[in-house]
Amino acid sequence: MKNDQEWRDIPELQQPRNILGKWAAFFIDRYKIVYLMLIAIIIIGVSAFVSLPRELQPEIVLPYGQIFTMYPGAAPEEVETLVTNKLESKLEEVED
Repeated sequence: MKNDQEWRDIPELQQPRNILGKWAAFFIDRYKIVYLMLIAIIIIGVSAFVSLPRELQPEIVLPYGQIFTMYPGAAPEEVETLVTNKLESKLEEVED
């Protein structure tokens, strides 16, 4: 393993740092702060998730209807042509 003096002799490491290099060096040198920030972010995220409002069984309304047409004594084809088809055509005109 190389010591600190040997690392300082590498010319690529002697270049001036830009703002991102300074930020990276700050957090690399102070890694315990990174751990504390990570723990704080996790705690805040868990508390936000727990406090979210939610319902156990939300009400879901589906726009549909069910209509039964009865015409006593008539054949099913007659009920369809005389009643059901006319009802369907009128109900298709109705808006939400």
